[in-house]
Amino acid sequence: MRKFIAHNEKDMLRFATAFAKTLRGGEVILLVGDLGSGKTTFVKGLARELGVKQKIKSPTFSVMNMYTVGKAATLRHLIHIDTYRLPGVRALEDIGIGDWLGRKDSVVVVEWGEKLKPALRGKKYIEIRFHHGKKEEERVIRL
Repeated sequence: MRKFIAHNEKDMLRFATAFAKTLRGGEVILLVGDLGSGKTTFVKGLARELGVKQKIKSPTFSVMNMYTVGKAATLRHLIHIDTYRLPGVRALEDIGIGDWLGRKDSVVVVEWGEKLKPALRGKKYIEIRFHHGKKEEERVIRL
């Protein structure tokens, strides 16, 4: 497990940018952490590096936002999901998450990703854990 400490938002965006450069398509990324621990900020940095032009907003109420990727040759979509308000995996299936998981032209990022784990048994995913640090703006990220 790798650990990164973001001392501020700029560090978080730098981490997300570096991480985005490793993506090839088909990845499912589960973001786990308390409210305000940096999950949405991470997605903003990821999206920026992938060339998404739209403003990134947390899909807490819409559940799933789809963005067009502009930079990568093979990537076409960034799917941003927030399971915070969902009762379980069945609700994700109802909104069509199965259509996106593992697609080579897409990357799926799930805030509150621990709720999706039961549906991913036997499938590959990347889990990133976010924790509040010792200082107010500091965040500890475990990959």
